[in-house]
Amino acid sequence: MVHAARKKGYKNGVQRRWFRVPLEQIGYVRAIFEGYDGVAVISTPDPRRGEIEIAVGEGLEAEADQIVTRLIGEAGLIEIPEPADWPSR
Repeated sequence: MVHAARKKGYKNGVQRRWFRVPLEQIGYVRAIFEGYDGVAVISTPDPRRGEIEIAVGEGLEAEADQIVTRLIGEAGLIEIPEPADWPSR
């Protein structure tokens, strides 16, 4: 699943993507990505908002895409553009 928001999200060789996720699924999403050691780092500056950032290292995009595709179905992930008030902006 390729989105325009994803293509623009590169900075210093790291692909950055943002998602909305049901609050009760944030821990699950984090656990799944942590299980794939080194594929991505998950940031949730304010977990009450239900928004997460996934930072994917160069060369790991295909593996991250597979995980995201799985989590769209399992956890209700929805890809969004970078929020205007995101802390890393």
